[in-house]
Amino acid sequence: FRSLECFLKLDKRYPFNEVYKYYSGICYLEKYDQQEKAIEYLEQAYQKNSTLESIHFYLAKAYFLNYRFDEALGNLKLAEKSKTTSNTHKNKINALMASCEAGKQMVRGANAGQFNIINLGGQVNSEGDEYLPLIPAGNENVLLFTYRGKKSRGGLQNIYGEPDPDGNYTDDIYAANYS
Repeated sequence: FRSLECFLKLDKRYPFNEVYKYYSGICYLEKYDQQEKAIEYLEQAYQKNSTLESIHFYLAKAYFLNYRFDEALGNLKLAEKSKTTSNTHKNKINALMASCEAGKQMVRGANAGQFNIINLGGQVNSEGDEYLPLIPAGNENVLLFTYRGKKSRGGLQNIYGEPDPDGNYTDDIYAANYS
């Protein structure tokens, strides 16, 4: 994430240049532990220049990653109509809209008590992040999940897969058996 460091330094030195805020926001989208910062930087960039390439798509992604689904949907509708949205991003809009709707439904279900989140204890849960649980069809005694944290086998890495103390932990996939 050396790019982020560079853009943040440039933004600090030239705070009125929206391009540095724009690229800082895009970098924050990929920094799993700080994705909420993407909104701030992308919003500031948008306020200074609303014609930045795919700005509404990036804003939508930032809001989506921070569970602000209505704001994400609003930006996706703007991205769909915008001439500055790249074709690559336009091709992803429908899928992201569907993900926003699914996210809204899950939040409604969680608030209505339809979901019960249970800590499975030390055999599964840890101080790291366990997420994307999956129970394979035909085998309800197995739980597959992704883990990211201090015990990740790949350790801290940069975007090129090289060891980096300022990078992110790699993802590991685990299986837990229920007996």
